[in-house]
Amino acid sequence: MTKRCHIFLLLILFSLFFIQVGAEELNIKPIDIRNSASGEDVFKRAQFFEDEKAIFQYPKQIPVKTDWKLLTQKNSKAGLSKKPFWIKFTLTNSGPHTESTFVQTDIAFLDKFEIFAIEGAKVTHKRVDGSLSFKSREVLSPLPTFEISIEPESLVEVYIKLSNAHVEFTSLHLSLWSEDDFVQHNTTYIAKIAFFSAVALTLGGIWLIFSIVLKQPRFFVYSLMMSFAGAYYLSYSGVSFQFIYPEYPEIHNRLFVFALQSSLTLSFLFFILHLSPSKNGFPNINKVMWTLFFTGSFLALNALFRVSDTLAVVGVMGFSGLAFLNSIFGIRVWLKTRESFAFWFMLGWSMFGISMFAFMLFFSMGIGTKYLSNDIAHEVAQLLILIEGTTLSISLARWFLFQQSQKKQAEIASLTDPLTGLFNRRALDEELESRKPLMANEGAYTLAVVDIDHFKAINDNFGHATGDEVLKNVSFIIKSCIRGNDAAFRIGGEEFLLLLDNCKRSEAFLIIERIRQAFENNPTEVNGRTITHTLSAGLAQSNEQPFEQVLKAADDALYSAKRSGRNRVSFETDQSESSVAVC
Repeated sequence: MTKRCHIFLLLILFSLFFIQVGAEELNIKPIDIRNSASGEDVFKRAQFFEDEKAIFQYPKQIPVKTDWKLLTQKNSKAGLSKKPFWIKFTLTNSGPHTESTFVQTDIAFLDKFEIFAIEGAKVTHKRVDGSLSFKSREVLSPLPTFEISIEPESLVEVYIKLSNAHVEFTSLHLSLWSEDDFVQHNTTYIAKIAFFSAVALTLGGIWLIFSIVLKQPRFFVYSLMMSFAGAYYLSYSGVSFQFIYPEYPEIHNRLFVFALQSSLTLSFLFFILHLSPSKNGFPNINKVMWTLFFTGSFLALNALFRVSDTLAVVGVMGFSGLAFLNSIFGIRVWLKTRESFAFWFMLGWSMFGISMFAFMLFFSMGIGTKYLSNDIAHEVAQLLILIEGTTLSISLARWFLFQQSQKKQAEIASLTDPLTGLFNRRALDEELESRKPLMANEGAYTLAVVDIDHFKAINDNFGHATGDEVLKNVSFIIKSCIRGNDAAFRIGGEEFLLLLDNCKRSEAFLIIERIRQAFENNPTEVNGRTITHTLSAGLAQSNEQPFEQVLKAADDALYSAKRSGRNRVSFETDQSESSVAVC
């Protein structure tokens, strides 16, 4: 019995609630344009209904018993629809003078935006037709707008009809503006869109230049992606229709879906090129991304040529949600590679994915409209996309620096002897090639050829591993003793060549002698054994002679040191006067 009473009470409460709502809908007060805040929406002060069969052309055709609903922010997003919506509200002017108000929608690409202003027996009908040029509009604003003049102490019943020729995003949001505030609002709106679009297009332009100069496909794809994002915002907002192609409404009606679909599609190709999922061990992710890219390309072409308007809109909404896959898959690649550019990519696409997913929920399904206004939702989405553009640019820059570092390391490795860390014979050839102008003009350098004494005996008696330690020891000593502008090369098994720049004969001798003494006085310790060793060196000086001639002179000096008992430094003394000139 108690349960039945509870159920009965609940039914009474629900009935009272709906009676209250119905009463609220039937007793909506007129909007006094003199006392209302400029820019205020008509939520809870207007009613709407959906013309399911699209049969009503004028307000007088609408039956009296039509089920009008209270318009609120929560139900202002009608989702994807091509059915007409009617909105009605009443305006009044309590002031002593005739006042004007501007009624504005927040959708720039409505096919038809009609207003019927009824004042007694007088009916004023105005229309913004999406198939006509921008100049045909009464009020020149990117967003369709009407001006309504209301005489003092009079009432004007306003009917708004919103309709599209095909399935499209539908919003029932309307705002009212005074004349002065409308001009300021319009200017601010255009400036914001221009700023966000300019940033995106600038990023696209910068990376396009980089892609051409550096011949990097991923830079090119990213530049296109950001350029399409900028074009989308200009088109979606109606700004490009007003300032770029006002005589071509067909471009206005097609471009925003095509640009958004293209940007989303290119994001998957950018993922493939930038993170290389197949190379990083994610072949299935690679397949998914290629599938999305080709599917998106088909949808972009469909949007451009408008083969199926419904498919174009549904496709772009679906891809707006799928953009979040870039973030999810990006996290997986980053967790495996731990590369900094993958981290920035993941962060950037998290921003973009969140914004596009929220865009889909907010504008197509009305989710979140209870808490966010249209302006805030747009600005948050734009801000997130700017953050995404910045972080992806950082990701590209980090990747490029990483590639340059890898390239530099590879170049160094190709010019370096892996055992000793000294330059190898190839490095010597490149060094000589780069020094040709210097040698021809200044020609001042000294060559030293260094050879470890009895190195074969060290290998034979102690093994090649011990010989390698001896080579490391002498290389360390050489690097410690030469100057910053000198270069040391390993040109044979135990033979080294030192290229000493701009030094006097005596200074060159002291450098090599210091190396000889250090090598003799610091035996190599290997597995508890002490390996004593010495070296011999031959020096030759040059002034505008061919390198081969100077090298032969240094070799001759080395052989002289060997013949004289080893463990010594010998300077070639049999050269002509010109060949031994002081540097």
